[in-house]
Amino acid sequence: MSALSTLILTMGILLSGSGDAHNREFTIDGDQLKINDSPDYESQYSYNIRVQTTDAIGEIYQEDFTINVNDVGPTALSLSNNSIDEKVVADTVVGTFFTDPDPGNTFTYELVSGSGDADNGEFTIDGDQLKINDSPDHGTQSRYSIRVRTTDSLGESYEERLIINVNDITAPRVKSFLYPQDNDTNIEIEPGAIQDISGNDYAGISCSTR
Repeated sequence: MSALSTLILTMGILLSGSGDAHNREFTIDGDQLKINDSPDYESQYSYNIRVQTTDAIGEIYQEDFTINVNDVGPTALSLSNNSIDEKVVADTVVGTFFTDPDPGNTFTYELVSGSGDADNGEFTIDGDQLKINDSPDHGTQSRYSIRVRTTDSLGESYEERLIINVNDITAPRVKSFLYPQDNDTNIEIEPGAIQDISGNDYAGISCSTR
């Protein structure tokens, strides 16, 4: 049994005195010490409290304790956008990386070798942004697989495989032309027949797409 558990087994209170700097951050419930709010390593990595225990016959004892907060490294990695349109220009930003929402931490990102790194060479990371090196073509490659590592300000890291999909952008196809005649009527002309018409004014031609 730990010293703290032994001290507050019968009755314990948080007591003012030397080492009580963070008493207000904790509560004693029976023989348990509870922290009042979720701790954040970057904001406060240790707490100092002073506890008094009293036994069944009224004997008391006081002691200072230090409660250390464990730093939990990154546990998840995401990209703000996991798809990109085909034919976009080289160096287009695919998306922005996010790690955990810890406001007191900063993160770096890098492409690393490992499972899922097949297409690392097709991308570049600039700060927290992922950029594609060359213009993608859905017909040639419809998705890319990369492996990324995020590292926090204390050197803790996490790696994850990410998939980038390429959107197929299909250009509209001409279905037919409507050619105005002198009598204000229109005739429908298939695209293959347009070369057979000559010497006419095409200013009024309209077309439909599919």
